[in-house]
Amino acid sequence: MIRKSITIEEAEYEKLNNIAHREKISFSEVIRKAMNIYINQYEDISLVEYIKKNCGYVSDEEEKELLSWIEEPDLDPNEGSELTIEQIIKGNL
Repeated sequence: MIRKSITIEEAEYEKLNNIAHREKISFSEVIRKAMNIYINQYEDISLVEYIKKNCGYVSDEEEKELLSWIEEPDLDPNEGSELTIEQIIKGNL
């Protein structure tokens, strides 16, 4: 187990401490439970939500181009080559 020291506002401390007393658990356990809830929500974010939060919007023209690639991919089965996981990891593309 790892120990970390955190600094919180007094009002936050009081709220968390009240929860600990009501639930009859330690202050640290309240922090661990809250952390797990946050981690689960963060990890469960959908791809669409991730893109909305982390990617900027594209122009209408660029959006049309991207959608056309999705609707009618221009794939030639004779082009390209197979990559190994090792090539991808090492960046030897």
